[in-house]
Amino acid sequence: MSSDGPHDLPSIGRSDLAMQLALRSVMSGVIGRSHEIQLGRYRVRERLGHGGCGLVLLADDPELDREVAIKVVLPARTEDAPGTKWQEALQREARALARLRHPNVVEVFDAGTTQYYDDDTGEVQPGVYLVMERLRGRTLRQWLAEPVRSWREIVEVHMQAARGLLAAHRAGIVHRDFKPDNVLMTDDARAVLIDFGLADEAREQIEPVSLDASDSSHRDISVTRRSRIVGTPLYMAPEQHLGRALGPAADQYAWCVSLFLALYGRPPFAGDSMDELVAHKFRGKLPAVTSDAPRALLRVLARGLRPDPR
Repeated sequence: MSSDGPHDLPSIGRSDLAMQLALRSVMSGVIGRSHEIQLGRYRVRERLGHGGCGLVLLADDPELDREVAIKVVLPARTEDAPGTKWQEALQREARALARLRHPNVVEVFDAGTTQYYDDDTGEVQPGVYLVMERLRGRTLRQWLAEPVRSWREIVEVHMQAARGLLAAHRAGIVHRDFKPDNVLMTDDARAVLIDFGLADEAREQIEPVSLDASDSSHRDISVTRRSRIVGTPLYMAPEQHLGRALGPAADQYAWCVSLFLALYGRPPFAGDSMDELVAHKFRGKLPAVTSDAPRALLRVLARGLRPDPR
């Protein structure tokens, strides 16, 4: 394999990509040549992040001379590979998102299919990549962790996110995993929705989640299970826990959880186990809270956090 030739992503494995990116950096520094990784027309520069369903890459678009972020979405590792139906469903969702133009929603430029070699199974698996605008900033969670945030500031950024959700809903798109980690506060002071749960909706096979009462990670991690429960438990609407089809009300519920937590410093519902958390959500009784925010806001949130979305 030539050290200075392009290497398409389909030819390398999930775990190999990080090594290829490291090799690219080393070779560029030592001998002045770059070990190029290419995905379609896009030239990959580095990895920005990764998760259970894929990778986020920084790349260059040579045709339009701009930086882009590429999310490479990989199917869940199950005995039954999702195959092309999963790819097709994800591409349909991606095309719908690409038609959406709103300052509070990440812009999708392009989408395509690829294949990768799964190091664990030794088989070639399907993948889909989404090419998006390159945003700079910090997550809403990080923004909220900074000191001296007034209730007015908190409400304003959540209203920006709400406008993004409304635009998505009007385009027939449900986010499915709204939370502060999936809102980016850009350097130009925009709250932008990112990381739509497109793959979760498209997947036909999804991984189980532990309901061990001793496992406190349910507060923060995104989980999926075969009954199509998708999301982050703290922010999930009651109907998500039942595996029901999700509509805009699920995003509205998650938005209310996020705003409640930001304003009052505690979640509206909590529990030491998944079962306890879900039971509190269905009971719908909010904790006593104090804040500088108007009481009218609490009444609005109480309505949005009702267990029945109707």
